[in-house]
Amino acid sequence: MTDACSPQQLSRQFTEHFGHPAQAVAHAPGRVNLIGEHTDYNLGFVLPAAISLGTGVAFHSHDHSWLGVVAVDFDHQRVRGPLSAEQSPDMMTPLRPY
Repeated sequence: MTDACSPQQLSRQFTEHFGHPAQAVAHAPGRVNLIGEHTDYNLGFVLPAAISLGTGVAFHSHDHSWLGVVAVDFDHQRVRGPLSAEQSPDMMTPLRPY
């Protein structure tokens, strides 16, 4: 885990960018599949390996209908956009089984 993905660093960066503390912070470790890409859910063989990279997120929910994202490891690039029901997946449509 890099310093940018540590829970303490993510919390600090979130507060700096958005002006209030995050409600939650999470980290997911990275992995690579040495063989068997996309076969594990079809009962195929896989050989995954953990790597030192990962993904960290910090978030806070609002009553607002917008989403703000800051990529700390990518020169603090920002994306901000509206959220709407038209952009959300239709939860009444069943997912395709694998």
